[in-house]
Amino acid sequence: MRSIKSRSPIHKTPRSVKLPHWLTNSQAFRSLTPGATKLLIILMKKFDGWNNGEIPYSCKDAAREIPCSKNHASTLFKELESKGFIRSENRGGFNIRTSSPTKWELTIFPTGDRKASYEFLKFPQISNNLIDEENHNGDQ
Repeated sequence: MRSIKSRSPIHKTPRSVKLPHWLTNSQAFRSLTPGATKLLIILMKKFDGWNNGEIPYSCKDAAREIPCSKNHASTLFKELESKGFIRSENRGGFNIRTSSPTKWELTIFPTGDRKASYEFLKFPQISNNLIDEENHNGDQ
């Protein structure tokens, strides 16, 4: 007789992505472009409950799945970062000695021992701070 805690497929519920109302009603979420919304859902789909901060996903992967150009996929990642939905843990790319993709952290979920930061709830302040930093760095 199988125990209830068995990890057999019989007791397994299908995986799904939840979009809570407080997330979809947030100013940051409502300001996302359709492509960025799709990318966020794809990244949430790749989260398995344990791998936050270690979610590997490249512009090339996004361009293939959305579909769009790699340059547009890069713009979508920047949009999600500037609005506080994602953070890059390990930058990847071909100009770096490793050819592994960037590893992403979703701010809606906890990472290891850290609680979820929900940075997107601080929007538009974070977006304005990033713009100010870019303008300040350009002046030097």
